[in-house]
Amino acid sequence: MQQFLPFLLIVCAALIVCVLVQFALITSLNARFARQTKMLRQFFSGPQGEDLEALLERTLTQSTQAMEQSELALERVTHEAARNASGLQKFALHRYDAFEDVTGEQSFSLALLDGNGNGTVITSILGRQNSRCFGKAIVNGQPMQPLSEEEQRVFLQACQSNSEFKVDVAATAKNRVNGDKSPNDSRAEQAKNNQVALEASRN
Repeated sequence: MQQFLPFLLIVCAALIVCVLVQFALITSLNARFARQTKMLRQFFSGPQGEDLEALLERTLTQSTQAMEQSELALERVTHEAARNASGLQKFALHRYDAFEDVTGEQSFSLALLDGNGNGTVITSILGRQNSRCFGKAIVNGQPMQPLSEEEQRVFLQACQSNSEFKVDVAATAKNRVNGDKSPNDSRAEQAKNNQVALEASRN
């Protein structure tokens, strides 16, 4: 037994060293595990300190509220766009001399349209003795009464200014009072037509 005592001491010392090393390793692993656990807890927790389930539930609630607010904003924008479409958006003015003996371009034709192509064309013809004012309705981009050359001009100018509706120019041109005459008709001929219209309205 005396012979094995030195060996037993060496073995015991080795075992003690192994135990100390294992204890150090276990302590280090526990510290690393604690740090990783803390990092995961911080990663899966929200700003209020809730867990992952609460964080996901709160995010889903906020997303639902955001979608509802977006739908409400879209509805308001659509409503405002519909309201704006019924307001005055397009206009055109043309001044001219309706008669040869009246100068200064004091007669005029004025087209007023909304975003849906509804409105009116107003014409004022000034003569030496008297004057007349006419109003013609426009519905969905189409005139309800025949248009004169000047009225046709301002109507098409108004339609082509940022127009959101389409106008059948060929069909509209057929409604002209002047029939097949072109914009290059003589001023004398046009003055004659204006005189006839003025006398007809006087009667």
